[in-house]
Amino acid sequence: MQRQLGMTYRTVKQLADAATPEELFTGQRQNRPFVLDDYKPYLDDLRSEGCTNASKLWEQIVPLGYKSGCQRVRACLHVKRTSPQPVSARPPAPRTVSGWILCRPDTRTEPGQLQPSLHTLAAGIDRGRDAVIAGLTLHGSPGTVESHANRIKMPKRRMFGRAGFSLLRKRVLLAS
Repeated sequence: MQRQLGMTYRTVKQLADAATPEELFTGQRQNRPFVLDDYKPYLDDLRSEGCTNASKLWEQIVPLGYKSGCQRVRACLHVKRTSPQPVSARPPAPRTVSGWILCRPDTRTEPGQLQPSLHTLAAGIDRGRDAVIAGLTLHGSPGTVESHANRIKMPKRRMFGRAGFSLLRKRVLLAS
């Protein structure tokens, strides 16, 4: 138990003392060389040309001296596919978007009219117009209501929907 507490303290201390986000990711696996490191630029070039089949990519790098199997190429390709792409343009500020939504289209400036299409967003906002206006104009927070809804829904989520209403009711009442 003492060792766990010491390790927890060290972890918390390490997180608290980190000056940059990169310092949070230091660990035993961070700086280890990866088998595909030497072939990644070549694989990236092939992917940019449109080749996304792991088996074909593996066949291309085996003659270059790659010794490992196709599974590592497939795993690397999966990571590339699922990792978020860098954002090329900075998103507009919330105040700017609110201005686009709330001002009349005929009073909007030329650059304002050429902004990214917000038709789907506008249609959704139009459906809930009263709620949107209340959310943008009233000084209040839905935090209390959300807290109660979360308090009621959490036991249901923990039971994975297997329990009936009577057990859920009992758990909610006992938790209060």
